Amino acid sequence: MELHNPDSSVKAYELVKKLVKNNVSDPQSQLLLGKYALKAKLWGDARTILEKLVKRSPSSAQVYKLLSQLEVKEHNSLKGAYEWAIKGCETCSY
Repeated sequence: MELHNPDSSVKAYELVKKLVKNNVSDPQSQLLLGKYALKAKLWGDARTILEKLVKRSPSSAQVYKLLSQLEVKEHNSLKGAYEWAIKGCETCSY
């Protein structure tokens, strides 16, 4: 990202999308894409990416954290954020 220095969060998301397109099955690639979708306020893309990830890697605390943040940012829902956080605690092993 620093090499390309995109001038907007949407452009950064598009760049990440190009970078991971040949490695779409990798959970870390999808996690990165989900983070940038969230930063770009592309709620639908972020939700799609993150919900697919949570099905594939149900023990990923980072995915639940991002879904919790998405609930607050997209819907201003503390209840929804809390529900994702609880699901994350229930499924993650410490």
